Amino acid sequence: MGRLDGAGSRMLRAMPSKEVTEIFESLGLAPPTDAATGGFAVVDPSNGETIATLAMDDGEAAMAKLGRAVAAFPSFRAVPGPKRGEIVRRMGEILRHHKDNLARILCAEVGKGIEEARGEVQEMIDICDFATGLSRSLGGRTFMSEREGH
Repeated sequence: MGRLDGAGSRMLRAMPSKEVTEIFESLGLAPPTDAATGGFAVVDPSNGETIATLAMDDGEAAMAKLGRAVAAFPSFRAVPGPKRGEIVRRMGEILRHHKDNLARILCAEVGKGIEEARGEVQEMIDICDFATGLSRSLGGRTFMSEREGH
């Protein structure tokens, strides 16, 4: 079945499903690894089976990545807002292009129905569109969310 044992300390062998591998490849990503190599198990909540195992960094590798991000921040902060907005706009375009496959990942990973999963991806796209528009506003004003309670 490829689940964690009762103590949650060891993973049984599980290969990524063919569908998950195909989705990752369609996104230009390396497919998830074999659970035997270690990593983070992605469990299908509908049946408890491990559908993929994602590679994990150790503390040293994570700190190195964090260090690179901190080092890059001052130069990125100096990039004008509209240029940063263009980066976010392109992120939204990538999400649009891969919307169906990203929705399929959500279906497998968290057990959402396909329409709800498409809605989740659409929300990411909408946030990118909204942030792109904000990149040209001045003064750092905060705007009300379109979502209730946020």
